[in-house]
Amino acid sequence: YDVDSRLNFPTRHPLNMSMVKDVFRDADLVLCLDTRDWERPTTELASTTRELTSIVPPGAKWIDIGFGDLELSSWALDYQRLHHADLRILADTSLA
Repeated sequence: YDVDSRLNFPTRHPLNMSMVKDVFRDADLVLCLDTRDWERPTTELASTTRELTSIVPPGAKWIDIGFGDLELSSWALDYQRLHHADLRILADTSLA
C-alpha cells in the first residue's frame, strides 16, 4: 500500500497495490517505510458511528523503518497518532 507521499513502487507494475486497503485484512506483518500516517490506510471510518476500526488483524506485527523518531520535537503531533510498533528501526530507506 502506497500512501502516495513519494514514488515508492512503479504504478504500472502488476503487483502495485497502491490505495487498495484489502491487502491489510489478512496481513500478519505490516512493514512501514518512512510512513507518517499509519492510521489512514489501515483503518475504516464507520459512517453512522464515526468510529475508526482497524482492518489489520489483531495479531499482526508492525515494523517501522525510517527517520520518524528524529522528527518528533514536541509532545504533540499534528499529523498522526503515535502508533505502537513491535520493532522500530532508525534508518535511511533511500539507501536500501
